[in-house]
Amino acid sequence: MEAWHIINRNISLLYRSTHALMGKLLEPLGLGQGQYPYIIAVCRQPGISQDKLTSQLLFNKSSVARAVAQLEQGRFLYREPDPADKRSYRLYPTPKGEAALVEVFAQLEAASERLTAGLTPEETEQAASLLARMAANVMAPKPPRR
Repeated sequence: MEAWHIINRNISLLYRSTHALMGKLLEPLGLGQGQYPYIIAVCRQPGISQDKLTSQLLFNKSSVARAVAQLEQGRFLYREPDPADKRSYRLYPTPKGEAALVEVFAQLEAASERLTAGLTPEETEQAASLLARMAANVMAPKPPRR
């Protein structure tokens, strides 16, 4: 089997498995498996615009709008119109959202420990470095064809 196939298959497996694990770990809080990145971003950057959140998380606008609406309904965050652009919204965490952030980080730590079990700290750093480089390659502008 070619290396690219093994890499892609394992990245996919890691993503799906970690996503499902986080969903189970955060379910008691009332958070869905894909909602924790929004909680982190809004708590770290209160007042972030929905458009900036979309570009930071690399999700499409409709997915972000749906997730924000669900988190607002769950009282994890609230929206206010942007005074500079009435068509845009600024997002803020509620006390419930800020409290959830503590648990999100605790569960991310637990998931990370499971993910890196059996690896030395050096191997963990090497894996993180290699994955970051691969992600940068994918995100880099595509060179023009010759």
